[in-house]
Amino acid sequence: MQSTPVTLDSVSESGWKRLRLFNYYRSTLALLFLTLALNGWTTYLTRPEFFNGELFLIAAMAYVALSVVYILTIYQHQPSLHTQLMVQIGSDIFIILALTYALGGMRSGLGTLLIINISFTSLFLPLRTTLVFAAVTTIGLIMTQMWTVISLPGIQAHFTQTGLL
Repeated sequence: MQSTPVTLDSVSESGWKRLRLFNYYRSTLALLFLTLALNGWTTYLTRPEFFNGELFLIAAMAYVALSVVYILTIYQHQPSLHTQLMVQIGSDIFIILALTYALGGMRSGLGTLLIINISFTSLFLPLRTTLVFAAVTTIGLIMTQMWTVISLPGIQAHFTQTGLL
């Protein structure tokens, strides 16, 4: 049995394919958030006094717009795969944190979506870079939860849940 040698081109094409597949997931998620915001279905996700509708709509629209831009850059293969990964994962973290805050913090459950993004990062990037993204995400979650507790009177602090995530 003869194995075919792995070339840089085949690894690169495999990377672009995986990034394209992850972008399908991102686009579907962004469209789901936008649909929830535009139809007023977000009231089923959290209590109205904890919901920031304007922030949720802006973040959902930004997520859809970024997904479209990412589709174009992925098909053009510009900038490099590594650069696109860094930018896309960073923007995913930021937008999901904004959506989490808009729905009232960790009680919304949106923070768990960040696990998927960090797991995806580990497929492409070295362990050290993945750990940096995980640390930034953890700090972002804790700061988001702190800001939620400070800015929304009457909300319970879920720091244990945040720390476990």
